[in-house]
Amino acid sequence: MILSALLFALSIVELLLRPGQDAALWRGLALSSLYLVMCLSQRRLFAPARTYQHRRNHW
Repeated sequence: MILSALLFALSIVELLLRPGQDAALWRGLALSSLYLVMCLSQRRLFAPARTYQHRRNHW
């Protein structure tokens, strides 16, 4: 999740600093990484946390 957020920030900075060069590539990376961050954060909010005991019983 942290890497996706960093990629989003990098792509936004690149879009602001160099809007003419490879703008479509950076726009696509920004949208993709933002979507990934949103999906991962939603899963983290609504998925039940696994405990050590639950994992231990599975083995």
